[in-house]
Amino acid sequence: MPNVGHSSVKGYLFGEGYYWAINRSLDASIGAEYMSQRGWAQHGEFRARPNSVSYLDMTYFGVMDRGPAKTKVSQGGEDVRLNG
Repeated sequence: MPNVGHSSVKGYLFGEGYYWAINRSLDASIGAEYMSQRGWAQHGEFRARPNSVSYLDMTYFGVMDRGPAKTKVSQGGEDVRLNG
């Protein structure tokens, strides 16, 4: 589902995501959001359940931030997690 909104800190928000059911034991999702006063955010997730006793989960979240309008100090970054 696309998302649209407004925030006093982030400005106008426009986002979209995509989910892919690869097969019975694998799926993935990706998405992005544009914030008119701050920049871009991206996210993704990959999950695998090859059998009943094993799994693999990988998530990513990143922000390319321009910073608040007054200070322009970037507060962006990335977070990657891998669990198995």
